[in-house]
Amino acid sequence: MISLPPHTGADGLPIGVHLVAASGREDLLLRVAAELEIAAPWQNRHPAR
Repeated sequence: MISLPPHTGADGLPIGVHLVAASGREDLLLRVAAELEIAAPWQNRHPAR
């Protein structure tokens, strides 16, 4: 399982998703996470203060 914060709500807080793959398919989860990071980067997003 992997948890990702690909979107933020109106209040600036992250909206997360959990993805699950078959046992031993961590490679698939990491590839999907990488694609989502490219499509909607979240590294530099922070909630408003």
